Amino acid sequence: MSVIYFIRHGQASFGSENYDQLSDLGRRQCEVLGRFLAEQGMVFDAAYSGNQVRQRDTAQIVLDCLNGGASSTDLTIDPDFNEYSSFHVLQALLPQMIEEEPSMADSLGDIHKNKRSFQLVYEKAMLRWITGKYDQPGIDSWRAFHQRCQSAIDRATAAHPESGKKIAVFTSGGPLSSVMNKALSLSDEVTLRITWQIVNSSVTACKYSDDRFFLWFFNGISHLEQYDQENLITYR
Repeated sequence: MSVIYFIRHGQASFGSENYDQLSDLGRRQCEVLGRFLAEQGMVFDAAYSGNQVRQRDTAQIVLDCLNGGASSTDLTIDPDFNEYSSFHVLQALLPQMIEEEPSMADSLGDIHKNKRSFQLVYEKAMLRWITGKYDQPGIDSWRAFHQRCQSAIDRATAAHPESGKKIAVFTSGGPLSSVMNKALSLSDEVTLRITWQIVNSSVTACKYSDDRFFLWFFNGISHLEQYDQENLITYR
């Protein structure tokens, strides 16, 4: 069997003009993970990342910590490991949601600053999105999103069919929920709700061989728990 490790990016910059960059805390989370893996003697045979900045920077920080800061692991960029665009989904779905529930408009003023307000609106929109009933041209459907994520997983594992390989994938919460869906055949709603439990810089691992793909462990944060007094455990 081989192992494919899925690593969520460090904390991004929620509330800033450019969300797609690591916060100072996010960079710290990645450094802690990189040092933890180096101490464990981890060596990846291959590494993949989506092409979003927070994913690529997480990969670079972690890989630079391995092999004494001189990791020879090449990073393959595959945009199919990118997160879905919650901004475009919200933009598409909110007008009708507000029409049906006018009181929701009261929560919109500070959703990009207030994590609680954002989660209330975001959760309702995402639960609507996964039904497929409100799909719109130009906006990725829930089903299309999972198809591209799982195709990327299949390509990565097929490229390394030999037993004993260790593959790293640096990605985001949405694609990680797709990993869980693939490994455990979850319902759409459970798959979506898992996304909100995934910790920044956490590690999820699956074992694979031929056509077998199953969960080994989920949402590993041992590296962060060592430094919990620094409030390193974040979800957004």
